[in-house]
Amino acid sequence: MKKRFALAIAASLLFSLHIQAQQPAADADTVIKAVTMAMGTARLRSVQYTGTGSINPTGQAYTTGGAWPRYTVTKYTMSIDFSLPAMRQELIRIDDAKVPRGGGAGGYNPQTFQGGIRPIPGDIIQNNTIDARATNQNAAIQFWLTPHGFLKGIAANMATAKTATVRGKKTLAFTAFGKFPITATIDGNNLIEKVEALVDIAFTGDTVLDGAYTNYRDLDGIRFPMHILMREGGWPVLEVNVAQVSPNAQAAIDAVARATSTPPPAAPAAPAAPPQPVKLADGVWQLVPNGEGSILVEFKDYVVMVEAPGGDAVTAASIAAAQRLTPGKPIKYVVNSHHHADHAGGMRAYVAEGIPIITQESHK
Repeated sequence: MKKRFALAIAASLLFSLHIQAQQPAADADTVIKAVTMAMGTARLRSVQYTGTGSINPTGQAYTTGGAWPRYTVTKYTMSIDFSLPAMRQELIRIDDAKVPRGGGAGGYNPQTFQGGIRPIPGDIIQNNTIDARATNQNAAIQFWLTPHGFLKGIAANMATAKTATVRGKKTLAFTAFGKFPITATIDGNNLIEKVEALVDIAFTGDTVLDGAYTNYRDLDGIRFPMHILMREGGWPVLEVNVAQVSPNAQAAIDAVARATSTPPPAAPAAPAAPPQPVKLADGVWQLVPNGEGSILVEFKDYVVMVEAPGGDAVTAASIAAAQRLTPGKPIKYVVNSHHHADHAGGMRAYVAEGIPIITQESHK
């Protein structure tokens, strides 16, 4: 009897904890206002920050399921204009790993007479603009992964905003574009310590992107993290040790303005007709000329696909091309040389079709 009574109490406690963790607060707006005030977000129109750290190209791990390869960042500048919204990232990275492992070297570089091989000599300048205007969903998610960007994002998506308590910590969440959940974890000082989003990436499928923010500094009422760690699929993609922060800097607005001087991006146009396969020899075709693609090899009563880059869409197009070029002959095998995304990103779709994969033992 005592044992049954104890079990009943335990079950009741577990149910109570579950309800506490999952039940949204009555008013998410109250939590949003408290965090916005603590962070000073309402006063922040723009920010520029600089520092050093590391960057990790995705899809180019040294081992299957391992970390993305690391490059040292000797100079990093991020400029954000929250009113557009848009961001401009500028960095210099060097390949100083001893011994370099994994990819990320890119294609042929005429300046270094090298391509795809590490270590890469000299400084590598890497600049990109993240324009979150209009219909650019990927850019908007990157913007909302920043702590102040998240607060501005949830304020613009109040219809899906909610709050909860998870493992003793407050969370705020909203749904972006009707399908991507974005969640922030709040610390005891009402500062955002983590933002994560669940997105669809071509070569990994449903993948968690997250940013961890620590060592906040008070800059005249605006709180900003001095350490930033971004991850994709659980592995670091960017780490920044912030040295200097300039809230509401005109330099940030100017840098973003130069990068976004063109009109806001329009909705994606209808895809152009795919490039036609090129016949390399009798029974051998390159399915995507001058780009990442598979090689189709014809045998007497079947065909073999060599490499599976991209994602599901690339695989579907490759299968359709094989059916057009060799009607009536099934794809018997897919041969994969290694696990990088530009060679194996479309593998899952072939597996779903029940096609055997021939690859190295270490890729199991």
